[in-house]
Amino acid sequence: MAEIFISGHRNPDMDSICAAYTYAYLKNKIDPNNTYVPVRCGHLNDTTKAQFERLKITPPSFIKDVRTKVGSIVRYTESVVQVSDPVYTLVSFYGSASYSSVVPVMEDTTY
Repeated sequence: MAEIFISGHRNPDMDSICAAYTYAYLKNKIDPNNTYVPVRCGHLNDTTKAQFERLKITPPSFIKDVRTKVGSIVRYTESVVQVSDPVYTLVSFYGSASYSSVVPVMEDTTY
């Protein structure tokens, strides 16, 4: 189960913060396999703060840095499928919980 942050733009106004909040709410309803967390990349203005207080809901948390980090996106694969391998080999890789990706090798070691 992954924790996925949903945000609007930097220096958000009310529509950006509310959109992140409601989209996270919707995604949590339709995808119970993951947790969607609304966040904001800037401070709340007075109008937005007042609306969240009026509705008695907690505004999204502030996250200072949302830049992608290499470790978050690089996937290492330990599985390689050769052209000569039977299809069953590929199917067994995806059936195993330990493999999330397979690299197809088309000729020698190139893909």
